[in-house]
Amino acid sequence: AQKLPPSEQFTARLIPKKGLLLSVHNIPITTGSEINFFTPDRKQHEYYFTWWEQDADSSLPGRDILYIGSTNTAIGGMFSLEQKGNNAHILIDCKRNDRKTGQADVVYTKLWLPYFTNASWRDSRGYIAREQLETFYDTVLYVYSPLGNFRFSNSHPFRLKKDEQPNPIYFDYARRAQHLLLYENNIEVTPTTPVKRSFYTTYEPTEKVIQNENDSKNGTAHATINDKKVIGWPVFINYSPFLLPRPICESYNRSLFYELPTLTSLAPASQPQVVKQQYTEKKIDHSAASWQSSFADSSIRLYNELLRYSWQLSSAVYPALQLIKDSTLHSEHYRLQVNEQGIKIDFADPAGWQHALYSLAQLTRSKDGKLGLFYCDIEDGPALSFRGIHMFTGPTSWELHKRMYDQVLLPLKMNKTVLQCEQAKWTKFPEIHNSISVPLADLQKEFAYLREKQVEPIPLIQSLGHMEWFFKPRSTRKWAVNPQYPYTLNPNKSAARKAILSIWDETFSLLQPNTIHVGFDEIGMIGFQLPREKEISFFKKQLGVLDRYARSKNAALMIWGDMGLAPGEGPDACNGINPERARTIRNSIPKGTWIADWHYLDNPDPAVYKSSLQRWKEEGFKPLASPWLSPNNVRGFTLAAIEQNAGLLQTTWADFESSEKNMLLNIEQFGAYVLALDYAWSGRKELPKEFFLPYNPVKIWTQRFYDQPKPIGSRWGRKLDTIISLQNYCILAAQGRPLTLSIDVAQPTSFIGCRLSSFTETLLPEATPAGVLRGYFQGQLIFEKIIRYGAEVRAIQDNRPCYAHIGRDELDNKDFHLFFQRSIMLDKVTLSSLHPGAGLTFKGLILIE
Repeated sequence: AQKLPPSEQFTARLIPKKGLLLSVHNIPITTGSEINFFTPDRKQHEYYFTWWEQDADSSLPGRDILYIGSTNTAIGGMFSLEQKGNNAHILIDCKRNDRKTGQADVVYTKLWLPYFTNASWRDSRGYIAREQLETFYDTVLYVYSPLGNFRFSNSHPFRLKKDEQPNPIYFDYARRAQHLLLYENNIEVTPTTPVKRSFYTTYEPTEKVIQNENDSKNGTAHATINDKKVIGWPVFINYSPFLLPRPICESYNRSLFYELPTLTSLAPASQPQVVKQQYTEKKIDHSAASWQSSFADSSIRLYNELLRYSWQLSSAVYPALQLIKDSTLHSEHYRLQVNEQGIKIDFADPAGWQHALYSLAQLTRSKDGKLGLFYCDIEDGPALSFRGIHMFTGPTSWELHKRMYDQVLLPLKMNKTVLQCEQAKWTKFPEIHNSISVPLADLQKEFAYLREKQVEPIPLIQSLGHMEWFFKPRSTRKWAVNPQYPYTLNPNKSAARKAILSIWDETFSLLQPNTIHVGFDEIGMIGFQLPREKEISFFKKQLGVLDRYARSKNAALMIWGDMGLAPGEGPDACNGINPERARTIRNSIPKGTWIADWHYLDNPDPAVYKSSLQRWKEEGFKPLASPWLSPNNVRGFTLAAIEQNAGLLQTTWADFESSEKNMLLNIEQFGAYVLALDYAWSGRKELPKEFFLPYNPVKIWTQRFYDQPKPIGSRWGRKLDTIISLQNYCILAAQGRPLTLSIDVAQPTSFIGCRLSSFTETLLPEATPAGVLRGYFQGQLIFEKIIRYGAEVRAIQDNRPCYAHIGRDELDNKDFHLFFQRSIMLDKVTLSSLHPGAGLTFKGLILIE
């Protein structure tokens, strides 16, 4: 390996919302730190480190300062870092600004334990067995590891806590932590006893590490894949058809199969007239023959488009298709029949037509090298008419969301999307642009695409509380209730009201929404230095402004509902404080407003969620059950919404940027999308547990999101089986291993894809790049694929499947397939390590012909 400059061997940073990040040899050995303050009974936070992006000063090299709270709220102070060479010093100096007493917890750092599997541990009295680490109570901790030696010391005694699962079990998606926490808790904080701590980290590289960094032998291992043929892509068992969401009625005949005709399979003299593309309407004028023909053509085009997400079509399919618009069907309903005559679809409206085609694509499968469908009769329609999802945006979110829509959400028959898009590149305020701002052109494309797919897009821009996005630059903080701790907009300032309306003006000009979501949740939760009763007047004033504005645009209004409920009026999330105050807030909300009634209780019983939905409905509002993470929450709240004839808005809080990385880091939240849309459509009653539901929602999400166009029939391939491990700084003997494996293809030919079998020796954080797979022909790069932990590779001791696994039971669930957009020539494939602590290990490669 190349020798790292001294400044890069050990680096320390203090990052807002994350805390202390330490890296050695480009390996991030810690994942953060935090300081939190509580009321004396610890029932409420007075300062929550990871909820607020602290102001930071990194103007001097080697120094970071985070400003905690403010001088005019309960807590204020500084959290600072200074690095000098291989030494990092953390200083905490925080105090109460009132006369109350409270408590504080400090996590000084979170070591990623898998990097220290081969470490030994010592306190001031001697060595500690790994199993005894949680008995530690001292001011100094020594760690001796292949990465180097570390000394962690503190001005006050601290403790250790292991938060780990070294062998994650199958489907334990929520297990992300593999930490050793260095912490202190239950610290009493009074007006005269502030929290003052000095925490030091000292790093000393071992002689072996120094030797390896000066050794340039790390290079490339070589292997050859010969021309011996193996089965590269097998024939799969055709299991019983499975349609999700579950329809009202379904029956299948697996002994009869309708094979989809293609242009090449039709007689040349009759192409394409032999295909019966019929369109009729019941109780509707039949005179528009050209439009009817065009509609049938559109159906064939959409069906082929959907098939291409899953199958490598050499030519388009042209099934015998009969379309009947039936005005006797309820909105969004359809009937689907497949038999020897082909496919017949009865549908109520354009939405029902689209649902039928997505169902048709789901049911299409390969049999004996041909695409087709088992004979079936299906009747289908939704239990709820409003079936929405909520998510954020980001610089790459449009491409990500389109894949979500096309491959998961539209097949699940979603029909509303609330897109939280305040962090956009608004032209009115270029100073608020940041690294996660979505381009306006992407927002416009996404809204247009959703409308094309029969989905109503609804922009969400927080317009009173949760205004951190607007107050990041100091120039806008003059419009905050508390400029020192800017979280709530001050609607008493006319310039503040105009500023938000100018962003809404831009929103309407660009996106032309029919409904707008203006937020209004938890409006005084952070940095609110005024009496809490001021929340009511702010709520009334700003909502009145936005209601008049929405009416002027002929748009419906939507808000979150927590401020209008008092404790006892809902299962949780009741921020109205008391019944009188909550009633006052509800009375200030215009009748007919959509209320996103969010409650996240882990309870599957619909009865516990009914009271708030009933209250909103009885008082003239349109409630939306808004669950989040827990499958029990999703089940109970959605079924309550069906009973109360409300709607569903499935929320997702996977950080403030919508990205594939954040999806992988919060994958169970996306499984909740699957559950919510199934329950909302089908009204099914099963509990969301294994052996109750016929599917795993996270598995459904990952299989569909990572689906690729696959061969319809079996394919030959060429195979290399060998074990070659790449560099791993976490094992002394592995630090000098090669960085790259280069595989020559003995006889170059044309390939349509490949299958990589690999693992890492070290458990890594989800979505961490572990390696890169590349293909070449005559020295030119042909393809490149980043191999990420959790998606394409896992540790040998990690029993969870890879999320990007192709999703067939006959295949190893840790193997990764990559199918190319076209056949390509290859004469060399390389696998290179991107993580010096991963120990990326090659097991096998099949090149599929």
